[in-house]
Amino acid sequence: STWTGLRQRMELLERAGITLPTDLGEAGAAGPDDVLDAAIVAWSATRIARGVARSLPEPPVRGDDGLDAAIWY
Repeated sequence: STWTGLRQRMELLERAGITLPTDLGEAGAAGPDDVLDAAIVAWSATRIARGVARSLPEPPVRGDDGLDAAIWY
């Protein structure tokens, strides 16, 4: 949540082809880090839909609830 961390995430998104506008209007309930996190989630969802996403751990671990648990990128 530092300015440096925000800038690093923006640069990573830009390298992945996702450029956010520099002016997102007035900050409301969502802070700048929330907007970046949402963009990253959208990037991950797109990769999952295309079938090119990878998971950590590989393969995902089955939780007690029967669902696979992993971080996708």
